Amino acid sequence: MSDEAGYTECNGGVNASPTDGVKGSPTDGAKGSLIDGVKGSPTIQPGRLLSNRRYLFLMSAQAISNLGDWLYILALFVIVGFKWHGSPIVISVMMLCLTAPMVVLGTFTGMLADKWNRTTIMMVSNIVMAILVGVIPLLPQKWMLFVILILVGIFQSLFSPAESGKVKEIVPDEHMQQATSINQSIVQLTKIIGPGASGFLVAAFGSMSAFWLDSISFVLSTVLLIFTGFRAAAFRLPEAEPDRASDPEATPSTGTGTTPATEPVPSTETTPSTEPVPSTGVAAASTGTADPVKEKGRRGFMEGIDYIRKVRVLWAGTLILTLTLLFVQLTDAQIVTLIRTIPNASSSLMGMIMGLSGAGGLIAALLVGVIKWKSSIRLMGLGCIAMGIGFTATALVVQHGGMTGGITLLWMTVIVVLSIFIGMGAGFTFIPFSADAQKNTPVHLTGRVFGVIGSFTTGASLLGPALGGLVVTLIGVINAYMATGVLVLIMGIATYFGRRWLEGAQLVDPATSSEPHVLAK
Repeated sequence: MSDEAGYTECNGGVNASPTDGVKGSPTDGAKGSLIDGVKGSPTIQPGRLLSNRRYLFLMSAQAISNLGDWLYILALFVIVGFKWHGSPIVISVMMLCLTAPMVVLGTFTGMLADKWNRTTIMMVSNIVMAILVGVIPLLPQKWMLFVILILVGIFQSLFSPAESGKVKEIVPDEHMQQATSINQSIVQLTKIIGPGASGFLVAAFGSMSAFWLDSISFVLSTVLLIFTGFRAAAFRLPEAEPDRASDPEATPSTGTGTTPATEPVPSTETTPSTEPVPSTGVAAASTGTADPVKEKGRRGFMEGIDYIRKVRVLWAGTLILTLTLLFVQLTDAQIVTLIRTIPNASSSLMGMIMGLSGAGGLIAALLVGVIKWKSSIRLMGLGCIAMGIGFTATALVVQHGGMTGGITLLWMTVIVVLSIFIGMGAGFTFIPFSADAQKNTPVHLTGRVFGVIGSFTTGASLLGPALGGLVVTLIGVINAYMATGVLVLIMGIATYFGRRWLEGAQLVDPATSSEPHVLAK
């Protein structure tokens, strides 16, 4: 499975999704309790990234949770793909159960992440997911597995935008690129360790052991999240006060789990009349007959859409990301079907491919952190080109192995190189945009902006597997992988050569304004 799955299926940013960049300061937690929800917000000044305790606890929680996720993701493929001999359609349904809740609820949960306490949201979501994953080995019927996966997807859709907002709360903007690189390095490192460890556990103790370990990882992650604090860092507060003062709906915290008084409330600014408004039912909601919760959800979605539309690098990056995910997800979940075409192939080969893809993503994350890149769109184009070449070449190698009766040492070496190549391409596609999106989004709009981005990307992750199962059934898995490679390659070439227009000259200073402004080139 390529690197995209780690962003869209199981990580709290996206997967990530594309929302995990973090950074910190040397004074965080230097005085008083590590749990800072009782006494005001801690004073954090920009400084060395690894000196921020809240950042370190957040990253530790993410590392443990992501490692557990990779344990159970591989176990799911082993059960459905190899033990049940699931068809391409069944495998697609499995992936849809995880991604569908995120696209359906992404906008609403993004709004909740802006209104409620983000640490509380993450902790509650983790506990519920720990229970759900822990009961999988006890399920008496196969169909119950798919119900559990849907429920896990629902609470993951709550966790992801809350984590994105938490990152913005505790991390100064000037360290965002470095922090995003470190964050994605952790994601990719767990992807390297996770499949290998899962393969060992499945072989030694059975596939169900991976689910129990993932459940334990959620509990450990929850404990660490306590020490990330329940309030925004002090350097974020000045920007929040004007918005709260101008919002007639803003009220102090009542101790019921809602956002503390120091946290910003989403802006209620309407869309300018000179710009077209997407048909989302906002007009109907304004008549007073609509459900207030639904009205707020639509309003939050419109605010996120309006902001993304005004910052060209955001909407261009979101478009590229969405189309790339759509093309890749046509076949990404069908890695089991692809491997089954090789005589005597086992789940260990799939684990190796996943691990090597993670290694490539780790290399990309490290390079992005070291290289001072100026154009995220250019890197996204190069990443798509790499993935397109990798997918096409992998399909040809597997086809050769199926025709000759197996994979020789030479061709296994080629698979190793291609897996790393695909992982690097995915890293260059997703990591730079994650950093740019964080830097170009004000803290009080983080949940809504990333909720919109998440809705588009998870929508692609929803539609891709649904179409992919049908495509693989109709034209075969080899042809489907080659088609994916060609489509992603074309996307990469178009992105690379059209980068100047896609980036434009629109920039935003999230520290001083929620509105983008145009700077001369």
